[in-house]
Amino acid sequence: MEKISEVLSGIVEEDCLIIPRRALILFYEGVLKIAGFGLGGMLIMAGKKSGGKLAEQFKEKLGREITIEEATTVISKLFEFTGAGTDIDISIEDDQLKLSMKNSFLARDVNNKKPICLPIAGFVMGFFNGVTGKTAKVKESHCIAQGKEECLFEGTIA
Repeated sequence: MEKISEVLSGIVEEDCLIIPRRALILFYEGVLKIAGFGLGGMLIMAGKKSGGKLAEQFKEKLGREITIEEATTVISKLFEFTGAGTDIDISIEDDQLKLSMKNSFLARDVNNKKPICLPIAGFVMGFFNGVTGKTAKVKESHCIAQGKEECLFEGTIA
């Protein structure tokens, strides 16, 4: 697992852009208000492409495939390390994926009737598609923007 942490740190250092979190949240919130959820498909696709790219980078830098166990570790560490969320709990059993996290950076200061962490759902989909070569489908079931205690993402990898 030490190699996984090294690769993750390297990728974040090489390929991540630092934008003040609050500015990004305000931008995202404004876009959702103006465009509504018709923009959802584009946000999911952007996250999916980003997650797929990360999976490719990991496999290239490790020089091998990534196991499901390693993939769950990468997602947890990445979200914690970048501040995307806290208290990440991710499990995959019988092709059923479940990820919960608190303090989603997209939703922590937002009130909304619907889940809004669409790029995160897309990212998780893209990452697991890239890692497994299977089709991952992930949807946010509920969100802290709705007043829930955590964001919950559920899906399948088949």
